[in-house]
Amino acid sequence: MTGVRALLATALLAFVTLAAPAQAETRVTLGFDDATAKQLDAATLVEAAGLRATFYVNSGAIGRPGRLTWDDVRGLADRGHEIGGHGVTHTDLTSITGDELRETVCDDRDALLDQGLAISSFAYPNGRVNIEARDVVRDCGYATARQVGGVFPSALCTPPGPCPFAETFAPRDPLATRTAPPANRGWGVTRLQEAVMRAERTGGWLQLIFHRLDDSDPGAITSATLSAFTRWLAERAVLGTTVMTAADAASAAPPETAHLAPVTSVSTRITRAALRQARPLVRCASACVVEVSVSATTASAARLGVRAGIPIATGRKILTRAGVAAVRPVPLPGAADAWADADGRVELRYRSSVTSSGGLAVARGTRASPRG
Repeated sequence: MTGVRALLATALLAFVTLAAPAQAETRVTLGFDDATAKQLDAATLVEAAGLRATFYVNSGAIGRPGRLTWDDVRGLADRGHEIGGHGVTHTDLTSITGDELRETVCDDRDALLDQGLAISSFAYPNGRVNIEARDVVRDCGYATARQVGGVFPSALCTPPGPCPFAETFAPRDPLATRTAPPANRGWGVTRLQEAVMRAERTGGWLQLIFHRLDDSDPGAITSATLSAFTRWLAERAVLGTTVMTAADAASAAPPETAHLAPVTSVSTRITRAALRQARPLVRCASACVVEVSVSATTASAARLGVRAGIPIATGRKILTRAGVAAVRPVPLPGAADAWADADGRVELRYRSSVTSSGGLAVARGTRASPRG
């Protein structure tokens, strides 16, 4: 009889109603440094996704070959992007002092103000800052300034030490805010997505740094990568992830955490033998987003050299109204073996675009009946 029950349990759908944890708001800033001419193309791609970015420009480079012109800079501002300061030249502020330091920072801001631009955000050249540079940036009139690093996977915060996934909404120092390391072609769409999804676990302000957009430069971000990533990022709005300029993110009030009732149930058919082919069914009482991530358990992740909590497979589908969706996990390259060896865990996450509620269900493949 036990065998029959197990067989029936394996064949039937197990329905699980999810409890809603607190919503963690996330703010993302797309920062482009150095005023290179091809950043006009970057702005167009960002706008195509309905987003806006912050462009940190060196006033002394404006109009030079391969750089933006003043018409370009004013045009970006007219299109809703933020313009920030980056020094007259790209001089490391920790390498100069006194009048030279003040002129590099203040003259740069004055030049931008003379163009009729609203200037409140600064990016330290090369991300380097010391106490004197910080004080000069403050005295020159900036409200927020960005260093480089301090957010995982930055070398400035290497595990097992403190390593936040995002800057806090009230930064520990608004004139030296922490960021992810600069993104280049080595990141790719997946790595950019993972940076955002890590930040979403805790909430906070994630600043992503870009420099060159160039399809022929191996050290630059390609237009295809930026386009795919910004389209994906725009859809995260239904999860409580908002793209904001640096000035808006720094000045916005910290979010209030909401405790809301769940609106979704999850049914899944999972067995040990069929874990990779599992097709979770998600029933939405209103418009919702369903996220499916498959990750190794902590112990297995350590064995396999996979950081615990980093998804090794993901799948996603948006329901624009009430209904039922079957969401199939899609393995990332090289993830299938790790999934199987780790006897993986399937996590079903959703966020409602109407109520901003959220939930989590875990289903493990076992020798007996599946469980939600």
